[in-house]
Amino acid sequence: MPRGTTTTKRGGNGENSASTKGKVEVVYERAREDASTFPQQMHMHADEIQSSLDGMKGQHIARKNVFACMGEIREDSEANFEALFEAYPALLDNVVRHRLQEVENTHSTVKSHTAELRKSRMKLMANAKSHLDEGREKQRLAMDADAFIKHYKALLLST
Repeated sequence: MPRGTTTTKRGGNGENSASTKGKVEVVYERAREDASTFPQQMHMHADEIQSSLDGMKGQHIARKNVFACMGEIREDSEANFEALFEAYPALLDNVVRHRLQEVENTHSTVKSHTAELRKSRMKLMANAKSHLDEGREKQRLAMDADAFIKHYKALLLST
């Protein structure tokens, strides 16, 4: 034999060959089973997709009908409002004028109350300050009286 060449045994073990053939047959059998069930699964899946599409189409048609009804209702409402506005334009103008007048009256009332509240607050602050000053004066007098009494006692005790 020339150098660097190797020989491999072929054919040899019959037991090994039989187990390999058995495995191959098992794989082929599984492939046949999968191949036979695959079209059924595909048909079932296609049927599910078709039913989903049918359901979506039904929902789309229902929503389309609802939107059409809503459009009709909106148009009817607009027509009713237009008829109302045409029938009572003076009333609507009076409502707007009256509302503007009420807003202006409320605004002036708020301004006048603001001025009154400011004056009241200033009076309250002045009264509070005078009460504080009176309280401080009374406290000062009490402290002076206390000091005077202590001084007087000290004089009496010292004599």
